[in-house]
Amino acid sequence: MVWSFNKVDSVTIRCEKQGYFPSVVTFYPQGMQDDWDVYLNSKPYLKNTRFYSLKNNATDETLLEMKALIGDGDGIVDITAVYLYAPKYSFRDSLMLDIDNGFFVVTFDKQNLNSSLTDATIPEIEFWLIIKNTNGDSVVTGPYNIKRVINTNLTPLLPNPDRPESGTIRFTWQKVNLDFDFHYKLILYRWGVVTKKIVEYDSIPSDSTQYILDDPEVLNAMDQDWYLWILQVEDNLGDIAQSYGLSFQYIK
Repeated sequence: MVWSFNKVDSVTIRCEKQGYFPSVVTFYPQGMQDDWDVYLNSKPYLKNTRFYSLKNNATDETLLEMKALIGDGDGIVDITAVYLYAPKYSFRDSLMLDIDNGFFVVTFDKQNLNSSLTDATIPEIEFWLIIKNTNGDSVVTGPYNIKRVINTNLTPLLPNPDRPESGTIRFTWQKVNLDFDFHYKLILYRWGVVTKKIVEYDSIPSDSTQYILDDPEVLNAMDQDWYLWILQVEDNLGDIAQSYGLSFQYIK
């Protein structure tokens, strides 16, 4: 049997591999046997995401924050843009790379979506994460939803501006009762022209109404100055409610 082939000027090949964008490449044969190289662009992929709400008692603002840890086989420079998109409200906002921890992050007020939104309706909204690559292709993941807005009042009590502190510091607050699991977080700042976080204490049990700061390393580093502390409650999903700040003077 004799096989015959028509001569062709070019060969078009579609190349696919899991984890890479497909590519269609046209080659032009030069002889009976040719070697061709095909380069595929690695798809970016999500390593971790965190999407949560932050209710601020002091301002009555409800902020939403998305953090995304993204990998790419060709390196992070291969990612040209990352967006969070809510089709219902034609909302789109860019996530910026935080060099310190490697996460892409965006934080925005619920009013940016729609001025009529309430805390109760936020969990109904679907968001999508769009990751754009240097070759113009995109990876879309989702939907993502805020599970809960913790709309409760937090009342820090001591220390406060009326009572200077020295030595060990006892932080107290009014107990919060919620119908879901949560814990407290206490954040201490040095107060001034530039407010700087000193330390934070997480995973304080939900039945607590106080926290004793007796860490000598922290206390020895505190100068005679004014400080500010904030109380938070956080659920198991990462949603947060935050109190107003209380200032106090520390004396040595």
